[in-house]
Amino acid sequence: MDAEQIKIALSVAKNRSFSTAAKETAYAQSTVSKRIISLEKELGMRLFERKARAQVALTEEGEQLLPFLENIDQAYDRLAERVALTKNEKAQHLTIGCLNGLSTFGEDDLILRYSTANPTVRIVQAEGTMSSLVSGLESHQFDAAFLVFTSPDEYPELKKKSLEYQDLWSLRLKLALSKNHPCANLENPTLVDFRNETFLFRDFHNEGMCDGKIQCFVNACRQEGFEPNIQLLDSRTSMAFGMVAAQRGVAPLMYRPKTLRQDVVVKQLAKDYYRFNLKIAYRADDNSPALRSFLGYTERFAGRVE
Repeated sequence: MDAEQIKIALSVAKNRSFSTAAKETAYAQSTVSKRIISLEKELGMRLFERKARAQVALTEEGEQLLPFLENIDQAYDRLAERVALTKNEKAQHLTIGCLNGLSTFGEDDLILRYSTANPTVRIVQAEGTMSSLVSGLESHQFDAAFLVFTSPDEYPELKKKSLEYQDLWSLRLKLALSKNHPCANLENPTLVDFRNETFLFRDFHNEGMCDGKIQCFVNACRQEGFEPNIQLLDSRTSMAFGMVAAQRGVAPLMYRPKTLRQDVVVKQLAKDYYRFNLKIAYRADDNSPALRSFLGYTERFAGRVE
């Protein structure tokens, strides 16, 4: 039994005619007859009596079943309406996962630009670690997620996932420090200039990108001949920059925040110690119009170095 069989049966019942029902449902009369016979076989009872001059009448069983067929037909129509509405809502909705950090990686500005250019698309952002964002993609919690890699070989387990990646831009190491810091006015500082400092990192319970980010920084400091003093913070980002302003440490960053405390500056280091590569991850089987629109928009910004 399917929706079309029921609609044909209801049309025959209403018009008391196979030929009129055929015109109303846009089927050949032979098709209408076959669909009715198939439905009657499935139900195990006759719904219609065929009379002279192509007239049709409901059987006693047909009279009893007619209200149920009408209810099923209405339920099918409501289901079709809900499916269409859900598809339309999905087409105009985008959930994007973003990595935790002391600063963004430029994705906030990119999302804002896209949202301004596409005001009908509703965007929701959520934060997480590398592992939680990937899990969110697989479970359809996110449509896309911004992920950061230190090398092509990092996170080899992600290559086993059914994800696609769009390359965006590379991020160079920067440091946030107090405006009163002795190095605040240096033109081209290097890590050596901060060898006696405390370096502040956010602690995310050793998940996702956190280990790789810190290890890259440690390796860069070792290349400069010193072991960095690293302090992991459980506090909020605003508290971390408050510590920077109070000269209780400096904060390694990948991206210059768009909004920053007036008593904090961000210095681009003279040496290109290492880079993080920002990518957008998404499910290969996701053909959402909003997602494809977003990917088409962000593609134009690929290849930058921040």
